[in-house]
Amino acid sequence: MSQQSRTVLDISVVASGAIAYGRCVGLVAPTVSGALTGAQATVAGQKVIGVARRDAASGAFTELAVLGATPCEAGGAIPVGSRVQCDATGRVIVATALTVATGATAVTSAAANGAGSIAGGDPPVFVIGTALQAASAAGDFIEVLIVP
Repeated sequence: MSQQSRTVLDISVVASGAIAYGRCVGLVAPTVSGALTGAQATVAGQKVIGVARRDAASGAFTELAVLGATPCEAGGAIPVGSRVQCDATGRVIVATALTVATGATAVTSAAANGAGSIAGGDPPVFVIGTALQAASAAGDFIEVLIVP
């Protein structure tokens, strides 16, 4: 698949643990005073800041693509145009749909009935971007438009 990268914004982080090329990376507590520190994603759907532009050993500085198009490693089949999130190994997968249970809370106020807004906090799954190419299986590298 594509190995193109057309990013608008990259940042440097110190790797907290090994980080693999094309994997999602989240921010963690600093290991070097004053430096942004990143770790490869370990929880499916976790909030991430960007995608590793190269492999990095623990303690090394590395660059993350945080806005724009960049290659990402797929964790499974992904149709083109799908919104993507990270899996438990930092690879991109098709984002799970946000569902809101109906009938869980009785609405007794006529003013509140049908308001339909949800406010506050982060969604249960962090979507990192949109697949610009399809992946047929785990391990494929595809171009993803990162738009957090």
